[in-house]
Amino acid sequence: NLLLKHGNLNQAKAYIEQAHEMVLKLRGERHPETFTIMMSVALLRHEEGRHAEALDVYREVCAGREVCLGADHPDTCTVRNNLATLYVDCGQTEEAVALLRDVLDIRVRTLGEMHRDTLASRHSLGILLSRQDDRHDQQEGETLLRQASNGREDVLGPAHPDTLKSTCDLGSVLVRTGAVDDGEALLRRAYSQSEDTLGTRHPDTQLCAQHLGFLLRDQGNSLAHDPELALTKLVEASALLLVAFPV
Repeated sequence: NLLLKHGNLNQAKAYIEQAHEMVLKLRGERHPETFTIMMSVALLRHEEGRHAEALDVYREVCAGREVCLGADHPDTCTVRNNLATLYVDCGQTEEAVALLRDVLDIRVRTLGEMHRDTLASRHSLGILLSRQDDRHDQQEGETLLRQASNGREDVLGPAHPDTLKSTCDLGSVLVRTGAVDDGEALLRRAYSQSEDTLGTRHPDTQLCAQHLGFLLRDQGNSLAHDPELALTKLVEASALLLVAFPV
């Protein structure tokens, strides 16, 4: 899985397929350890772009874990989350939303409103809903993102990477839906804290710099009536975009 994370697909494939073969021989098809290895197989297929195969494996693992561990078990919820991510990549948004709603309901019921896994579910569902065309979905997504951001700040602290991600994502959504001043304030806060905590080379810092840089660039380009302010915005935007897209 570490090799997969770093993009070493060929090496990861060799290890994962070998582990899968061994666990089948030693544990059988329905053992929890087998399902754990199968999760890695599904992740591999997903990264390889073999989405149909990945879907089949995830569904098998989900069904197996429901039988062995129960529908509310954290490991069962994890595979549902991964399956939802794959559904999004396959363009099956309705299926993804349904799964993420189920997982959020389970986590609220079994872990509580403020557990970090519950907050992660709020964030994931909020992001997906905020990207839909339906205004009601967008509003629900924004509400979920606010809950996730505030909850993470209370539970994890304002400088935790998960909190910073929620702050940045919420800021981006607010800009997109027209609450530009509020969105810009959140993006600035998230970028400043990410720069201090994670450094300018961290992907989350670069993504936040990208969102804020594009916003300031657009603002600068629209300020023909105020050349001095336009120049200030464009200079700041250029500096941020150099962070987002280093040469």
